[in-house]
Amino acid sequence: MMQLLDSVLMRLLMLMASIILFFTPNALEKAELRVTNEVTTQTAELHIEMKNGFGTEILTGETILLEKRENDEWVTVEQNGRYPCFPEIGIILYPLQTHSQTVNIINVYGDYLSEGEYRVTKEYDKVGVADIQTCSVIFSVRSAE
Repeated sequence: MMQLLDSVLMRLLMLMASIILFFTPNALEKAELRVTNEVTTQTAELHIEMKNGFGTEILTGETILLEKRENDEWVTVEQNGRYPCFPEIGIILYPLQTHSQTVNIINVYGDYLSEGEYRVTKEYDKVGVADIQTCSVIFSVRSAE
């Protein structure tokens, strides 16, 4: 009798585990962001790629948030306001599709970036799901010398 109960309990636990795994989103599915060029204190453009690693479409745009690490805190790098910086357009990325964009550092931020550690963040959401998420990448700016 005890063996039967153990067997039934084991099967029930295995069934529950498979249900949990079935309904848990795949942790490998994600949006990936990367800076594709070396950035120095004399680099005029920042080249960014965003890849859709989900099994469904995601929606993003051209807007980025650029931050610099100062005293262990992320501080927003302010845009200079002279130029319309990021067009308000929607970009649909299909599964495994990559979107590349170039940000003109001088036009958007008014000057070259100083040495240090930076972070670029983009927002996205899965098509049909009203849940805005973000992905980020950290990169370094080194002296041009």
